[in-house]
Amino acid sequence: MLKIDQIMNEYDRAIYSPEDIPASIRKGLNPLDPGIPEYNYAEALELGWEWFFEKTAKHQPKTYSVIKSLTPKIFVAEEIYHDRVDSRKTYWRGQPFLCLNESCIALYLGSSYGNIETRGSKDPCYDRFSSLPESIAKGYYWRMWGMQYLTELPVNPFSCYGLPIDITSWPGIESVTTENRKKVKAQIVGQLRKIYEERGERLSDAKFFRVFMRTVPGDTGNYHSLLINERSSSKDVFLIQDCDPDSLSLLNNPEEFVDDYVSQLLAEETNGSDEH
Repeated sequence: MLKIDQIMNEYDRAIYSPEDIPASIRKGLNPLDPGIPEYNYAEALELGWEWFFEKTAKHQPKTYSVIKSLTPKIFVAEEIYHDRVDSRKTYWRGQPFLCLNESCIALYLGSSYGNIETRGSKDPCYDRFSSLPESIAKGYYWRMWGMQYLTELPVNPFSCYGLPIDITSWPGIESVTTENRKKVKAQIVGQLRKIYEERGERLSDAKFFRVFMRTVPGDTGNYHSLLINERSSSKDVFLIQDCDPDSLSLLNNPEEFVDDYVSQLLAEETNGSDEH
């Protein structure tokens, strides 16, 4: 997990006070290009970490307890950068982080249009939210889009491990490995079909299966993946261990699995341990 000084080598400044956020942000507009909608980071700083993780306390209590114990504080890293083609054009970008002691995770707080709590079924990610077991959905996605464990910069939501992935960027099932993805995808579909047939059900379409969380890769580079059918109301979560599609199984108690893993990861990383 990256430290705050490593993160600030990539950005221009860290903003902790809502008064220091550019005024146009409060209106939901990018300060250097008013035509681009922007999340109200000033309001996020005013609300503080407790507001975003209020549901986590009830639904993922171990994770919340660890976060609370690590002097949590939200800040927004600001960057003003030049267009790669036309250097006369400048852009503003903000990335929120949750600082846990001196370590940081990236936060995806939502869009200028709101979140699941405020938009409900009108939110474009509502189907994904509804497909998850309630304690995972409300614990991590009720007031924000997800989090990211960081090992490098810049922040890339499509390269996310360790924490529940940005709900707008859930990758397909081929992401359970980094090699032979076409072959692996076919193997996973076959395994899913077997599980469904054993339950007397039919797998209608595997294209709606997504990975919503991957563990941090170990020394071998392998990791576990949690899969969900984003169009299903079954709340079934499937586990693939060590990038091996043949290991696919229906996960019992996925809410406890996620709470245990995330809380342990955050506790170990902020204490300097390399074990996951």
